[in-house]
Amino acid sequence: MLNIVRVHDAEIPTFMDMVELDESNSVSAGISGGPNNIGAPPGNIGNTLLGMVSSVTGTASISDQPIAKYVPLSGFSLTQQVSTPISLGAIAKFTNSSWPDSTLFYYSFERLTPAYLDFYRALDTLLALDSYGSITIESGPDYQLTIIFDPDGNLRTPGSNWRKTLDAQGHALPCVPPGNSTVTVRELWAKFKAIYGGGPGNRLILTTVPGKGHGFAVVPRSALGALKEAETDHILFTDPETAGAIRAANDENECNLGEFYFVPESSVPLANYGSAVAALWTQYFDAVYSHNDASQRARESFRYLGTRRSYILVEESATQPSDAYASVYKDGRWYSISTSDRISKQNFALLSEILTIQAAPISNASTTPTTIAITH
Repeated sequence: MLNIVRVHDAEIPTFMDMVELDESNSVSAGISGGPNNIGAPPGNIGNTLLGMVSSVTGTASISDQPIAKYVPLSGFSLTQQVSTPISLGAIAKFTNSSWPDSTLFYYSFERLTPAYLDFYRALDTLLALDSYGSITIESGPDYQLTIIFDPDGNLRTPGSNWRKTLDAQGHALPCVPPGNSTVTVRELWAKFKAIYGGGPGNRLILTTVPGKGHGFAVVPRSALGALKEAETDHILFTDPETAGAIRAANDENECNLGEFYFVPESSVPLANYGSAVAALWTQYFDAVYSHNDASQRARESFRYLGTRRSYILVEESATQPSDAYASVYKDGRWYSISTSDRISKQNFALLSEILTIQAAPISNASTTPTTIAITH
């Protein structure tokens, strides 16, 4: 959380590595004794029954305390851990752990499509296919990822991300296209493959190593590259009131996908966030379900909608929040993620996992064990 704030403030993030784990043991023992009832003659009753007596007591204790040593990563170690691009094999394994595909791809790829303006168009078409349950992602070599389309395995209606199929007046929502779902997903798959040059088949292979006759290769981000999104509004720093208005406007919209928030232009008053967000969701689904529209206008529409979404809402306040899922204090301000903000928590956890999976050990060196001798 602190690194997100540091990157947002154009400061260098700090990564720590545990270089040594030692164990400190200590053993202590003691013995004491002495006479009691000194000068008392033996008697018949009371404490002086035996006259003067002697006693001996002993004590022993053992303590075990681990000692961890941390150092800031720098130079080669930093490059190896947080500047190395994420492997496509790791990305595929993330999808098999039920992380949201579209958000994962957003964090993981610097370049996803041959045409730069098709980045969000590909993400949003992929999300629509995934919501119908019609694609799976298969892992292979670390330089390769395969997206598999299954037209017969799709859901009859979109998945649980869409809450309703009708609004309060009984009208169809723009996020649920009319007609046969099998036809819909086939059109979406054709649109998705066309972004990469088209061709028959139900498989699309993404690779970082272009093969013969293929000049395009995807470019994955590094863990540090994913963290750098804190410099953009995709990780939005705002006050609690605005964050609450963004959540309310998206949560009340039946078309909310549950992977990101749409955020209105800064000129829109908070009171109008509901209608502004609804208009963005309508525009979003109009763009997704436009049949294979690859015009410059369509690409720019996807690009605009891409700039209006936020994956994590970071709330700034002068006082410590009482309901924070994660929080940090820096330069006189508190920065937090609300515990009631499911989308931000989910995406914060995903970003944390990406940073963690890249923090692989760079050597198998072990520390020298500590030997403690006890003399009797």
